[in-house]
Amino acid sequence: MSDATIQNSSLAFRPTNGNIDDVRPELFGGKSGNGGPSDDVGGDGGLGQGTRLPIEDINGFKRIFGGIGGEGGFGPNKGGIDGEGQATQFGSRLLPASCKGLPSLPMVEFCLAYDLDEDVLKRLREQGFKMSGALYGLKDEDLMKVGFKLGHVAEVKRALREFVDAAEAGSQRAG
Repeated sequence: MSDATIQNSSLAFRPTNGNIDDVRPELFGGKSGNGGPSDDVGGDGGLGQGTRLPIEDINGFKRIFGGIGGEGGFGPNKGGIDGEGQATQFGSRLLPASCKGLPSLPMVEFCLAYDLDEDVLKRLREQGFKMSGALYGLKDEDLMKVGFKLGHVAEVKRALREFVDAAEAGSQRAG
């Protein structure tokens, strides 16, 4: 399995009228290996890793492709099954990328100030989050992978949005 790669626009997608097409890169998922040959049954092709990126970043790419599974290997009695390619997975950031430079609060203070459930605080602390700033670059699926339920993720996002709004209101008053 290979990682997703970014490539410049290929010749296949360039216009024939001589104008330069879109200069944004293309994003390709991984291409898996082929199944091996055998004297009996060919090996199965591997799984092509799909691309993963925040939905907010899709405009940065001309085209986005999922993974490509490997071909099944040769076998005189039975050929291997072709591998599958994973689809692209679009997540979303807990905070927009434009929110860099926000102040950070201790996690207990953040959870209390923005009415986050004790269960959310407990889960955050179990995962080693000590300051609210550690949440800023995360995506929804990052929290889901470590056991957060969709409702918990929604609550963290709500609290972060309120935190951003309060920080922006404070900086506008100070400015």
